[in-house]
Amino acid sequence: MKKILIVFLTLILTVGSLSAQKADPKADKVIEKFIQAVGGREKLAQVQELYQKLSMKMNGMEIQMESLQSKKGRGFAKMNMMGVEMVAYAYKDGKGYTMNQDMTYSEMDKEKLDEIASKNQSFFQGLDNYKQYDRKYLGKEELDGKTYEAVEMKMGDQPTVFYFDPKTHLLVAEKVHSDKTDADIITYFKDYKEYNGILFPTKMEAHVNGNVTQSIEVVEIKINPTDIDESVFQMPE
Repeated sequence: MKKILIVFLTLILTVGSLSAQKADPKADKVIEKFIQAVGGREKLAQVQELYQKLSMKMNGMEIQMESLQSKKGRGFAKMNMMGVEMVAYAYKDGKGYTMNQDMTYSEMDKEKLDEIASKNQSFFQGLDNYKQYDRKYLGKEELDGKTYEAVEMKMGDQPTVFYFDPKTHLLVAEKVHSDKTDADIITYFKDYKEYNGILFPTKMEAHVNGNVTQSIEVVEIKINPTDIDESVFQMPE
């Protein structure tokens, strides 16, 4: 269980840092087509908060997850595994806490809080806020025998390559290379469904060396929720 927790914390707390941005008009055009395909700038601007309930399968275990992403200075991510509920992090109004690997809690420092809060203002893998990052058009690339429009964005230590369907303009996959394991991690985005006029993928799969390492299915999405339990923002004793 501790090993699963460490993997979960690594996934949920990995954030990118902002730096000088290098623009690429061709990359921007591809991303703007994606934004239009999922609902358009006007619709996306109406989304101030996004709550998701997810079911994740990893290492033969099923984990229930909940998260809140927000432009209002608050957010959280928590999970329920084998009946045990754990909060990976929660923050509000400039204060927050995070779970340590030994399953204790500690206050989040300002740098980490600011990074997570910045990441959580994007509801589409950073693509809706793409002008914050370096980006480059890679042209048409093949993935699994199909041809996609490929765009690279520098969102952290390693660049992320996004693959877009040239017909629907939707995001199909993203690829990040792990120096630690010397392997490409490819995450696929599937089964887009409409919520309040905006398309969200409802199934995600992470593949490493052709093997599925984790799968996530969306159970529920709420846009601008009004029923968030405020107790989650209080650090457990």
